[in-house]
Amino acid sequence: TYFIFNYNSTVQEIKINLNGIIMGRAKEIMMENQYNDEILGLLKQLVEREEITGAGAGISMRALDKGLNSLSVKQRDVIEKIVSDYKAKHVCKRCDNGNLSSLTDLIDVADDGMCPMCKADEEKYFRE
Repeated sequence: TYFIFNYNSTVQEIKINLNGIIMGRAKEIMMENQYNDEILGLLKQLVEREEITGAGAGISMRALDKGLNSLSVKQRDVIEKIVSDYKAKHVCKRCDNGNLSSLTDLIDVADDGMCPMCKADEEKYFRE
């Protein structure tokens, strides 16, 4: 988009501002999509492990089948509660979940008490 003004510096300033808005929104969408993918990855594993019961299981199945955007606000709230409760219940004993690279790392924390990064560090330490 071009704007014609008397001063060239004004035109450049407006172009930068418009690009910042467009790039900011694109980055926001990318991060939202990544977070949604992480939620779906965690839900898939929790459903496979039969760790979600009741209405949450049905809502999780719908999310996995049709995507998170297909859920109502109340259904999305149920999913967010499932994820936040799982996070609160499963905390890496070494890093307090500071080294989690994705939500699916919580499965390792649930199984081993440590996230993959801390587990790898510990294994490396004991090998040396």
